[in-house]
Amino acid sequence: MARTEFIAAILTLSFAGLAFGQAAPEDTRSFRLVSIAEAAERIAPDFRPKLLGESVRVQGIVEAALLEAPDASYLPILDPQSKNAGLMLVFSGDNESKRSIGAEISPGVLIEAHGIVSLHNGQAVVKPTGIKVIGKVVLPHPQVLTPNAAASFQFEGMLVKIEAEVWEYREANRGDLLEFQDAGQTIRVFLPLMKGTMERPLAAYHRGDRIRVQGLVSQFCLSPPYNRYFQLLVANPKDIELIEPRPALPPQIVPATVLLILLGILAAWYFQQRSRSQNRMVQKMLQASEEIYGLGTAREAAEILRSRLLELLPADNVSVYHYDPTRKSLERIPDSASSTMHSFHIDECYTAVENGIALAVRNKTLLQFSDTNSADLLHQKEDISRSLLVIPMRNRNESRGAIVATGVAGRLLLSEALHPAAQHLANDACQYFEGLEQVALREQIHRSEKLAVAGQLIHGVITELNVPLERIRELTAQMSDSDASAIHEQVQKASETVRRIISVARAEQIDAGPVDLRFLFQKLMEEMDEDLRKALIESEVNLSPESLYVLGSQEQLAKVFENLFLHAKAAATYSLEHLFILNLNRIGRSAMIEIEFSGPFGEGEGPDFSGAALGLAISRGLLQSYGGEIRFTTIRTGRYRYEVELPSLSSNPTEDFPHAMKFAPQRGTITALLVEPELQTQRKLLAIFGELNHRLIPVTNIEEAADLAEKIRFDIVFASARPDGGTWVELFHRVHHRTPHFTLLSESAEEQSADILDGSSSSMLRKPFEESDIVSLLERIQKNAQPGSRS
Repeated sequence: MARTEFIAAILTLSFAGLAFGQAAPEDTRSFRLVSIAEAAERIAPDFRPKLLGESVRVQGIVEAALLEAPDASYLPILDPQSKNAGLMLVFSGDNESKRSIGAEISPGVLIEAHGIVSLHNGQAVVKPTGIKVIGKVVLPHPQVLTPNAAASFQFEGMLVKIEAEVWEYREANRGDLLEFQDAGQTIRVFLPLMKGTMERPLAAYHRGDRIRVQGLVSQFCLSPPYNRYFQLLVANPKDIELIEPRPALPPQIVPATVLLILLGILAAWYFQQRSRSQNRMVQKMLQASEEIYGLGTAREAAEILRSRLLELLPADNVSVYHYDPTRKSLERIPDSASSTMHSFHIDECYTAVENGIALAVRNKTLLQFSDTNSADLLHQKEDISRSLLVIPMRNRNESRGAIVATGVAGRLLLSEALHPAAQHLANDACQYFEGLEQVALREQIHRSEKLAVAGQLIHGVITELNVPLERIRELTAQMSDSDASAIHEQVQKASETVRRIISVARAEQIDAGPVDLRFLFQKLMEEMDEDLRKALIESEVNLSPESLYVLGSQEQLAKVFENLFLHAKAAATYSLEHLFILNLNRIGRSAMIEIEFSGPFGEGEGPDFSGAALGLAISRGLLQSYGGEIRFTTIRTGRYRYEVELPSLSSNPTEDFPHAMKFAPQRGTITALLVEPELQTQRKLLAIFGELNHRLIPVTNIEEAADLAEKIRFDIVFASARPDGGTWVELFHRVHHRTPHFTLLSESAEEQSADILDGSSSSMLRKPFEESDIVSLLERIQKNAQPGSRS
């Protein structure tokens, strides 16, 4: 069959040859007839065409129409026998044979071409000098290849189809390029520029697009070896078909996107849990603030703060310190974990923890250290390093103490996000402690007022009682019998008791000053030493190595402690052990006096003061007027102890007892009313009045002040310019007619002050006032006071 087709083609060629080249027939006997495979054969090492430069004749089937490119025109032919080899006929320059190509030379036509074997852009081609049609045959379908298979000499000059993903798009001077990569092999698709247009159709394709391309396998290799840079020469953009566009996201990005989404979800969950945890901690801190206000003592508040913060923080210990700005000392408030007192001066720190507490209180800011030994701010080093958190307790921009937490070194105890909540808890605690101080201060003032009234009453009664006692003593002295002697002895004893009570009552009018307890007890013990030896009582005195000062009347304190010594001596006289011990020490901000003695009392019993000059109740009342306390405890059967605690001054009394107290002797005690909502002003005026041995009652609102003014006669009323419950003008009109003097405390002069305050019975002091201003005002009031005006 193939032979019959070949003969038919020869006959057709004979007829065509009559018409083709009629004008100028050419002798083709000098062109050697070769197969397409022989014409395209290469030789190593540079892979040049084996028949390069030879004149040959080849026969083949036209695979595609003539392809016009800027550099040349291409006509692909296929081997008619094997149909597995191809060759490119290239017409470049002024090639006359190109003009003879007409409509009859189309795909499927069998032709014979003669010309020279040449190397065109690295490809073995035949540049024809003549072409004649032989016949027409059935054209096979283009082969479908992979990019890797198409890039070889085997398919060079053949029309093939490839399907692959676009790797890269590039623009060239003479056309567009699409590049494919397959198994390390690269092949390009080249679409020449159309004449008269600058459009670039291949720019519509992008990396990742999967396309199907039909084109001619060719080369564009300008230097040996000529076995590289294969390409598909495409005649028309329609020969490229988009099969599948690139995905919206590159495949390699999808796993990363999924991972990022998972990480985002995990981070959101983590921050949500962290936020919930922080919210729970803030809620518990607020609950602790509410619990504090329901307590009655500072010890209970310190215990609540300790237990709640230990639940919230990874701390080993939490403690609360109170700051006394007068003595500049920090004192630990006892709790259930430790009742041992710990205090230190803010400028004399001996450990890193003390230094951190002082630093936070002094700077009024929260401080946190993960390692106390590596913190340069703390200076001191300790044997065991630890983490430290100090939360200052602030009120009105003043530090009144600190909450201190310690834990394992190397970790922070509180995250920065919770600092405001912790500071809020500390500030609430500060307000609670100051509220306790204010309540205690008012109770003390109330007790002092009652004791003062009771003392004046007792003084009057005893003074009147002393007159008949003296008369009885004088009358019994004239009697000579034994009954008169006994009566005289009892009257003498009663008279002595009255004199002692009067001496104590009179001591209340003596100016207050620093009293050295160490010197006072040395003097008292010297006076009692002889009596103790006579009673065969073994005594032991342990006094503090340094002087301890308290503010009060030395004569009155001497009477009180002399009375307690006499009680203890009387009990020791009738005991088996005959023991008397006196201890004096400083504990925190207080002076602690312990009077230990033996006694003949049974279990649960105590001394009987019924026949003594001063009872325990009177001694306790006098000590409470100094802000102190007395306790009687049983150590064991037959051994007892008085414990007296008094607020102490610093080691240098001149710091706590200013020179202003040494003004002219007082004419009497002044009772004053202070209407002031600011605690700082209350403390300052209370300190001044206490040092001057005068009485001051502080209140915050005008209703309470007006009520007190009706019940108690005050020598002077101090009023803030902005009291609670009304205006100072309203207060002035309500109390001025009951009070000899009214003083306005104001930060600036007010317009109506000059019209209301007359200067004699009323005046104004500018804030902040000095102690000398108060002293001058009180001196003027005392100077102008009449005898009946004393409170």
